[in-house]
Amino acid sequence: MNFGHWNIGSTLKNWFLAHQISGYINKHGIDLVHANEHWVGPHSNWGSRIAGVPSICQFRTGLEDLTRHRIRKYRYAHFDRVLPVAEVLRQALVKHLPEPGKVIVVRDGVKACENQSPSWA
Repeated sequence: MNFGHWNIGSTLKNWFLAHQISGYINKHGIDLVHANEHWVGPHSNWGSRIAGVPSICQFRTGLEDLTRHRIRKYRYAHFDRVLPVAEVLRQALVKHLPEPGKVIVVRDGVKACENQSPSWA
């Protein structure tokens, strides 16, 4: 599927894409949609809603991407869960979302260690 920009100028294209995604979800019996990057998130969420299945979105970019505009643009509040890869990202996200309980940290590759130096140090 050809994911494009999520903006007002692409509304018709995004509507068709969401329906394509919904058809794919239904055809393959998908139970959960996981948007791995925020720029495919709105399309994926919209398609999952049409198909009647839950959706989650991973957030794994830097704090500089956490602006009110970007959070609204990529529709984080509309997902069933938002999965930032670090606690610092969760803390920044929850300030801007009406349901902070939807934001759950799922670490990406580095295990958190309390009061320990990493083994390579």
